[in-house]
Amino acid sequence: MISNQNIFCNKCYNLISNEGCNVSLISDHSFMLHSSLNEPINTYNSENTRTFDRCECIVRDFLCKGCNQMLGYNVVNPCMPCYTGGNNGHFYMYLNCTRTKKITGDVSNE
Repeated sequence: MISNQNIFCNKCYNLISNEGCNVSLISDHSFMLHSSLNEPINTYNSENTRTFDRCECIVRDFLCKGCNQMLGYNVVNPCMPCYTGGNNGHFYMYLNCTRTKKITGDVSNE
């Protein structure tokens, strides 16, 4: 079972996603980051796409609406090794973020 996490901008602490999970890149298992299935909130996309630096995936960076910091990227077109390499279907990858475990259950005693 994958533990969902809230993901925040590490500069202005805007909530970016409430469904992040810990992952490693298929192209480089030593590179750890967070990902999600759905588009992040409180962000906007850069105008241009680029080739990712660790494989041949085409990606588009997304930035925080609160402070304009680059937070991660969306895989627009995965390369064949990443597409067929057992990916989890998450195409939103988070780099410059702060994570906290998602709160579940009764929090009335906090």
